[in-house]
Amino acid sequence: MCERAAFSMDYFFLNGLARLDVKWTRLYNVNQNFLLPRSNPYYQLIMVSDGPVYMQAGNEKYTLNVGDCLLLLPWEDHFAWKSGGGSFFWVQFSSDPPLEAIETGDNLTSLLKICHTSSNFLRTSTNDQAGMLLIPRLFSPLRRYECMHTFEIMVNEFNKPKGYYQYRLNRSIAKIIEIIAEDLLENVLSDIYLPASIVTYKRLVEILNESYMLECTAASIEKMLDRKYEYLCNIFKKYSGITINLYLQQLRIQRAKYLLRETDKTVQDIAFELSFENPLYFSKTFKKLEGVSPSHYRENLQKLNS
Repeated sequence: MCERAAFSMDYFFLNGLARLDVKWTRLYNVNQNFLLPRSNPYYQLIMVSDGPVYMQAGNEKYTLNVGDCLLLLPWEDHFAWKSGGGSFFWVQFSSDPPLEAIETGDNLTSLLKICHTSSNFLRTSTNDQAGMLLIPRLFSPLRRYECMHTFEIMVNEFNKPKGYYQYRLNRSIAKIIEIIAEDLLENVLSDIYLPASIVTYKRLVEILNESYMLECTAASIEKMLDRKYEYLCNIFKKYSGITINLYLQQLRIQRAKYLLRETDKTVQDIAFELSFENPLYFSKTFKKLEGVSPSHYRENLQKLNS
């Protein structure tokens, strides 16, 4: 196992929608030159292929053995604190948005439970996150050989670029991070599968997404899912933070905005198409969610495009 002094930021959150971009990668053989400090503006991930490797990052000293991975931060000074040879795979990459440092304390299990259940399935959501991956600063994945094989593919792709090589490089770093994050998840949690309530919630969201233009009643939703409506309301509010009725309204208004923007249909026709009781109720709901009436929404778009 790797040896190190205590480090205050042991874990990082990676946004599931983050754009990862590989800048440089290679298999590095440790030599005397590595005794000199170095840094760069990107994240760096190293994985030891022949150890031990004596790495210092900032003020922390690490003794890294085969399979150990260490994540270095942008502009973080690093060098060999002791000569001894060894080699490691090394990749520089950027992340947009950046990784978020986490001090877990004793809450690692709770954080992982949140991470692997935190995807937002709502069609109307403006959340720019699709779940979070918890990445350890220092880790030795059980699937180390799969990681090393992916590193080998990435280094070969970088050294002999062809076609859409950058896309494949970025896919490789994403795969390595996925393996590390999954290994951590499996090491800490005994059950890595989504809870049954989330599976039901996903199915409920799917049904609402497909049937929002119809008259969705409690009875019809109960029948489609074979669950009591009260239970469905509770799990929907738990995972989405809003009610089923509000989500149905959001879906209808989302569709209404498209029809107002892309068609010449009247407000009355749109209201009836979306199963509103009457145009007045449609306009009232639209203004409540969007801040303007449907007519003013269309007029404002026309002014912007004129």
